[in-house]
Amino acid sequence: MKQKLTFIQRVHENSGFRNLGETLSEALDLIGDGIWVWDRENSLLYFSPGFYSMLGYEVDEFAPSLETWRELVHEDDRSFFDENLSQNTEDDGRIREFEYQMRTRHDTYRWVFTRSKVIERDEAGNPLRIVGSNADITERKRAIRALRDSEERYRNLYERSPLIYQALDKEGYIIDVNSAWLRAMGYAPREAIARWFGDFLVFHYREQFMEDYDSMRPKGQLKGLQYELQRRDKSRMFAEIDMKIAYDNQDNFLQAHCIIRDITEHKRIEESLRRMTESLRNEQKALTEKNIALRQVLKHIENDRKNYRHRLGVSLEETILPILDRLKGKVDKEIVADIEEIYDNFEAILEKDINLFKEKFGHLTPRETEMCTLIRDGLTSKEISTELNLSVVTIHKHRELIRRKLGLANKRVNLAGYLKSRMNPEMNIGFIDDEN
Repeated sequence: MKQKLTFIQRVHENSGFRNLGETLSEALDLIGDGIWVWDRENSLLYFSPGFYSMLGYEVDEFAPSLETWRELVHEDDRSFFDENLSQNTEDDGRIREFEYQMRTRHDTYRWVFTRSKVIERDEAGNPLRIVGSNADITERKRAIRALRDSEERYRNLYERSPLIYQALDKEGYIIDVNSAWLRAMGYAPREAIARWFGDFLVFHYREQFMEDYDSMRPKGQLKGLQYELQRRDKSRMFAEIDMKIAYDNQDNFLQAHCIIRDITEHKRIEESLRRMTESLRNEQKALTEKNIALRQVLKHIENDRKNYRHRLGVSLEETILPILDRLKGKVDKEIVADIEEIYDNFEAILEKDINLFKEKFGHLTPRETEMCTLIRDGLTSKEISTELNLSVVTIHKHRELIRRKLGLANKRVNLAGYLKSRMNPEMNIGFIDDEN
């Protein structure tokens, strides 16, 4: 009776199988995965060239056995490996998948992803042959780990950030919020997620939000949007929001990232400044109006004062000057001269229009003006001649010219007294204002 050959023996001994095996190996080398076949009935294993090469070994450098395979598995993963490999005995037709680490020829470890399936069973359902593949997923594991680390860092930053953050979907519904958002608004996560953001806005801002959100899509982002939010305790918060859309690989809307700044205090200060400015403006307006009214009152007072002085001057002319005229006919000549001097000085004092004096004074030369100042200050003609380095005769001529220009010629009016009554004694060239 001819002995029945095993599957693996037929692969090695039959030329047809050998040719098929070589073709299969060449095809699998292109894929890069390691293929294995486990003949449980005869306790034999077959490893493809890729099984060796992915770990840095030469083909057939170690015996294709379960013991050798298990030796290459990281000691921390061996129990897991045994458990998953033994699950192939279950009669459920499933493809088994699991990950573990295997040692390379250089004593480093690579992550391996194994998929296996029972392809033949005996009449009792026991597995006879199992076929599987090993794929090197080390780089993928590193990428996943790096992504998880990045996400963890982002999550920590996102959660610990003092900035208020929220993510919205295409319709403006909340996808996510951070701790700062929950603290600022006073809500629990379950009360915020999946709700429309407009629900958290003061009513008259909702329509503005819808318009802004629609206009953001073609632009990709909007900055400086200002809304008034209502917290859970019904208090309000003024917020300034920057929004930016995130897209997937196909440029489809993924979510809108929103950074929210609480500007309630800024708004309060701004409103306080606005009210203060408005109050100052009103006060300034009222003060201007009061000043106008005060100027009108002062104008009336000044007019009344001038009228009074005019009436007083007229009254004095009508009462005092006639008496002086009568006295001149009743006294001797020496007293008449004194009366005339009194008369001239009195007439000068009663001169009603100070502008007339200013006009006359304006006709003086600079030298005559300088001399008027010295005369007003009480200097004699001799002292003035010394001061100005002029002769006394020249000083007397200037005095006569000054009296003539001021309208005092042939009048017994003391020039020094006249100038003192009209020139400001505190200025070199000035006038006593008729109003003072």
